[in-house]
Amino acid sequence: METDDQDALVVMLLAGGVRNNPSLGVRMFKDRDLRLEAAVRVPQTRSMPPFVACRSWTHPFSDDGAEVEVRWVFDRRTWKLASSSVRASGDGDWRPCNMDEARDLEESLVLANGEILVDVSVWDDCFECDRIPV
Repeated sequence: METDDQDALVVMLLAGGVRNNPSLGVRMFKDRDLRLEAAVRVPQTRSMPPFVACRSWTHPFSDDGAEVEVRWVFDRRTWKLASSSVRASGDGDWRPCNMDEARDLEESLVLANGEILVDVSVWDDCFECDRIPV
């Protein structure tokens, strides 16, 4: 990163109040990383079916690391999560992920598991589709 870019980023972080709220800085960096990933991946997957869906995925939403079962649909055209649900503990009912859960899941998919969004063959419960499954 060039010095001018670094200086601009520091100014942006300070203007955003990161000094008083360090988690805001983390959020800003993650948002930037998500945008950069989308800029590369959307053109790369343009000729593929627009959606990737997964029927069974586990994800830790909390710091204690307890994983819960989720299902999701990812839109390759926007490189964003299109839909997500979480199963209540045990074999409970499915409910939509709340905003924080959806954001956490999207970050995990894009920044830590991006290969699945390009090549669904790496995970048995994932598949490509032309429409959001019901």
